[in-house]
Amino acid sequence: MGLPRKVIDAKYITNSEAYVIINSKLSDKVENIIIKRTSEHLSSLRLCDPETAIAVKNELRNLGFSEEASIILINVLPKDAAEARALLSPLEPRKTLEDFSKAIEIISKCL
Repeated sequence: MGLPRKVIDAKYITNSEAYVIINSKLSDKVENIIIKRTSEHLSSLRLCDPETAIAVKNELRNLGFSEEASIILINVLPKDAAEARALLSPLEPRKTLEDFSKAIEIISKCL
């Protein structure tokens, strides 16, 4: 039985940011199977580079999207406004199709 885990901090981050954090732990030669498997999983995803992801997140936030919704858009990279709206309508019920079209334009920087 391993040591108990304790959450020290919790915040929404993009897959790109998570990949950088996880790989910094691997470079420190941490022999943790969870960290290794998480790194493998993240490397299989479409990842925006971390600097671009942060800039895109800020642009989405300036457009009025919540932090959580911004992260979801960056991590999922929906193809069009209708897909983005379907994905986020519970989180962003007041956003219009035009708002989602602008968001798609912004997240296209991650492709």
